[in-house]
Amino acid sequence: MIIRVGLLLLSIGIVLASLSSVSITHHYEQNISFSRSYSIDVSPLMINPELSISYKGTAEVSVEHDGRTENFTVPAFIPLSEGNYQISVLKESSHVKFVNSTLPPTKCDNSTTRLVPVNVTSNVTAKLIFSGVKTTLYGEQWTFGGIVLIVVGIIIELLNILKKGIKL
Repeated sequence: MIIRVGLLLLSIGIVLASLSSVSITHHYEQNISFSRSYSIDVSPLMINPELSISYKGTAEVSVEHDGRTENFTVPAFIPLSEGNYQISVLKESSHVKFVNSTLPPTKCDNSTTRLVPVNVTSNVTAKLIFSGVKTTLYGEQWTFGGIVLIVVGIIIELLNILKKGIKL
C-alpha cells in the first residue's frame, strides 16, 4: 500500500482551512436565578455573549470582571467578553405583605388569627444569551496552517508526477 504524502498533506490542509471558518450558529439562552451573588464563566468560543438582568421591582447589581467593578440598575443589558464575571446584588426593593397567622392559644385566650407583616423579596433573574459557538479559538492561525499544508501537498504531488514522467 503506497501512501501519497502530498495528497495526505493536501487533504489535512483543506480540513484545517475549513474548520477555521466554521461556526455553529444557534441562539442559546441560559436562565439564572440568584438572591445574593452568582459567578459566570464566558468562554472565548462564544459568539456575541450578552447578559440580561431583571428583577420584580428595583434593584442595583454589581458586576465585577478583570478587576473592574460596574454598578447597574436593573433591568440591565450587558455585553460580555471572555472571562469570569461575578454578579452581586447591592440593593433590592422589597414590599410588605400581610399574612394571616394563627397564634397558639394562651391560658386566658383561645387561638387567635392576626395579620402579620412579612418582607417579601424575590430573586434576581439573569439570562445569558449568545448566538453561537466557534469551532476553533485561533481561526487565523488554523487558516494559515491549512494554506501552508495545501501548498506543500501540491508541491510534493507535482514533484512526484514529474519524477514519474521522467522515468517513462
